[in-house]
Order: sequence, then structure tokens, then C-alpha cells
Amino acid sequence: FTNNTEEDWDRTFAVNTKSVFLTCKGVASHFIERKAGRIVNIASIAGPMSAPTMPPYSVAKMGVITLTRIVAKELAPHGVTVNAICPGVLWTDFWQKLAAHLAETNPAFKGMTARQVFDKRVGDITPMKREQTPEDIGWAAVFLASDEARNITGQALNVDGGVVMQ
Repeated sequence: FTNNTEEDWDRTFAVNTKSVFLTCKGVASHFIERKAGRIVNIASIAGPMSAPTMPPYSVAKMGVITLTRIVAKELAPHGVTVNAICPGVLWTDFWQKLAAHLAETNPAFKGMTARQVFDKRVGDITPMKREQTPEDIGWAAVFLASDEARNITGQALNVDGGVVMQ
């Protein structure tokens, strides 16, 4: 927290929270007029887990979850569902950099590649012992956008291999 600048917070909120607000705002009137619609936002398990290594991101993603619930309450009477997906651990630029840093600086990971460090961390923190994939997130979005999910709104669906339940 003390190492983050105001610019870090502003940029993180603009990318991760304000963009979701603007998108929801942009489609809401169209869905209200149609009396139907699905909004699926992307949050992160970092929100509810309050990840201490990335405070701006955690707070911004918790903001997405709260915004999702607020918009869901407003749009539900109009037949519109609003939900969020909270991805778990995916092999992203963030994880590549973090794993490379750990491989270089942490004696426990000496001699390991960034990918090996990532795989070890996934095994340590994920009860299902596997990373999440873009396809995992995509199928969750397909479900939440489907007619089968017509009675699900205001929810944050963790697609995380069980990380949050730890």
C-alpha cells in the first residue's frame, strides 16, 4: 500500500473499474428498452481475497463486484441480468513477470524457469492443482449469458480451481 502512488491508483481504477462502469452505462438503456439483456463483467479473485501485494488492483476488482451488484439491482426489474466472473490464476504477463522475479530472487525457486515457478505456485494455492485457462473463463461467460442463467443476477462467480475457499 505504501509503495503505490496516486497515479498507480488512478490508472488501475480507470482500466479496471471505470471502464466497467462506462460499459454498463453504455448498454443499460438499450437493454431496458428491450426488456432483456445480459451483462457479464470481469472481476478477479484478488478483489474478495484482498491481495496485499497489489492493493490498487484488489480494490478496483472488488469495486467491479460491488458495481455488478448495484447495476444488477437496478436492471433486474427490466429483465436484465448482471454478473461478474472472478478468474483465478492464469498464465498472464503479470504472472510471467512475478514468476521470473521469484525464480531470480527466491532461493526456494533456484534453477527453475518462470513457468516452473508458476506451476509450483498453482499447485500450492489451487486445490484443483491446475491453472485456469481463457477457455474456463469463456465457458463461464457463455453460461452467464445463456437463457439457462436467466435467474442468476448480482453474482460474482469464482472460476479459480478453489483458491478462494482456502
